[in-house]
Amino acid sequence: MSSPVWSRWIPTATVLLLAAIAAVVSYAHMFELALSHGEPAWRAGLFPLSVDGMIVAASMALLSDARQGRRGGVLPWTLLVVGSAASLAANIAVADPTGVVTHHPRLAFLRPDRELRALDAPVPRELLLHTQCVRRPRATRRATTAPRPRQRNPRMLPAAGTTARGTWAGRSIGPKPPGLHLARRPRRGGPQRARIMVAMHEDEAVSGSWRRIDSWLAAYAPAELALLNPPASGEEIEAAGREIGAELPAGLTASLRWHNGGDAESRLLPAASPLGAAGIRDAWRLRMDLADEDLLAAEPGEEPWWHPHWVPWAQTASGDLLVVDQRPGPGQGRLGRAVHDGCGSFTGSWPGVAAYLSALAEVLYGGGALDGWRLFTTVDQRLWWDRVPDARQLHGSPLTPAPVGIPDEG
Repeated sequence: MSSPVWSRWIPTATVLLLAAIAAVVSYAHMFELALSHGEPAWRAGLFPLSVDGMIVAASMALLSDARQGRRGGVLPWTLLVVGSAASLAANIAVADPTGVVTHHPRLAFLRPDRELRALDAPVPRELLLHTQCVRRPRATRRATTAPRPRQRNPRMLPAAGTTARGTWAGRSIGPKPPGLHLARRPRRGGPQRARIMVAMHEDEAVSGSWRRIDSWLAAYAPAELALLNPPASGEEIEAAGREIGAELPAGLTASLRWHNGGDAESRLLPAASPLGAAGIRDAWRLRMDLADEDLLAAEPGEEPWWHPHWVPWAQTASGDLLVVDQRPGPGQGRLGRAVHDGCGSFTGSWPGVAAYLSALAEVLYGGGALDGWRLFTTVDQRLWWDRVPDARQLHGSPLTPAPVGIPDEG
């Protein structure tokens, strides 16, 4: 083969190799972005094809025009620019190049203000407008009237017949929710004794569930088990409680004593990763720093964007928090979701951490779905939850329905 032929083939092969690498990386990033925003696997797989397909079609049209001596048309150039911009934006959204907010690398809604937070500058309110629950009439009134004192927020004042216990993170709030401090010596037959009995029951239930979960993971998904942290120390749990201003819920405390959360890549829970004691503390503090009077209040029949009595225990890739509701009342202890771009929700909530972990263990040992999610295992001994019952692939790798039953320890 002559030298001129080599000089033509080497650049061509190099360009093809680089294009293949870029295509694989771009597809994986856009697929991950679509999954993190709640799209099912089959639609997430089509999303990068639509973007990259636009780029390929435009490139082929321009190449054909060039070979025939014609100038490229406006439409191919427009499609090439739009497709390239969309691909670049998707890759930037998935990547985390700054690493400034080290405790919250997966909070997508905070990424625009990383540099501001690193310099301890106030976060511009414009960056948070999209996170606010829709209450336009009230926003209009606030533009024409003097701001109300923060302490007049009815959700942050003590109930009738009680006295305020001071401040919570610098804000006036009501009395401490009952049942949070269990370390005091109970009166004989009093409500404190009953709450301690409940805490002991939850501790036993949570420990039993984690024992079953760990046994199943060790047999069928050891790589997933390796992403769970060892138990939290008493000092770590107490530090989280001090930051929040109250002891952590009994079920959550029992869970932390078994596993202090997990790696951000953990897939033990559907679409969320369990937080450790430090993660709980930092997530709560971050929400309190971002929330103002409007975000802490809610219209009748709605939940606020955030409430000081919500305790985070897991976090999604998009920045939503799974929380334990510690507000006084019949719903105390239930699980809910504090989304980053709307009002909180407790619709169809679990009664507590203990009940949720018990249901998770039952799925591992008895099959079925957890909140509509089906469990699969991957070739690298990891877990994957999908709402498609017959999902078969993840990033081109095969998925297998998770084994059901007690692991064979023999």
